[in-house]
This record gives sequence, structure tokens and C-alpha cells, in this order.
Amino acid sequence: MGGTCLGLGIDDFAEKLLRDPVRQALMHKISVTSDARCDSIFPDQAPAILTVYAKNGSELVQEALVNRGSAECPLSDEDLAIKFSDNVTGALAPDAAAALRLAVNRIEEEGGVARIVHILATVTDQ
Repeated sequence: MGGTCLGLGIDDFAEKLLRDPVRQALMHKISVTSDARCDSIFPDQAPAILTVYAKNGSELVQEALVNRGSAECPLSDEDLAIKFSDNVTGALAPDAAAALRLAVNRIEEEGGVARIVHILATVTDQ
């Protein structure tokens, strides 16, 4: 239900999704509890352990104790490009997004953030 290849995206938090009957039914089947291992790792990571209790009585457990994008599990250049696009789509016009991405990629060559600030200063509300 939703998400991108990187997990949850901004669109997954749209208010209209709160009223989706399928999501609401799923919400009623979820409980959140504390876990001592997760608590000991936080705030260096935002860990989670998911346990699914199947109707047949079996349990499925998935642990994510190290976050994608952390120093221990960095994102690839392709993943970073996808994440950038996901975050600016709808907030910036495509030409401004492309210019901003290029400026961010060239920040070391430019010797600062002046070009990025200039691009963002010229963005108007869509």
C-alpha cells in the first residue's frame, strides 16, 4: 500500500489517505509497543521490529535496526536521485527541480550554496 522503492514517501501522508477504508481497516489491526533493543539504538537510528500474526497462528518477524540512508547503509546515487525527485515533485516546477538537483550535485565545484539559494529564491507558489 503505497511507498516507493525507498519505503514511505511524502504522498503516503496525504490527508485523504486517512479516510481510505482499506487503510482504516488495517489501522485497526495494528498496535505499537516499545522494544528495549529499539529504545537502546534510538536516536542514532530509528529502528523498528514488525511482527505479523497470521490467521494460521504463525508469526513473521522483520527487523530494521539500521536505517537506509544512514552511514552504515548509505543510499546509492540512483536512490538519492529518486528520493530527491519524490521530495520535490509537487513542490517545485520540473525546470526548477532539475536546476536545483544540478546545483546540489555541483555544490563542491561551486564552492558554496549561492546557486542553490538563488534557485530557491526564484521559486513561486504553484
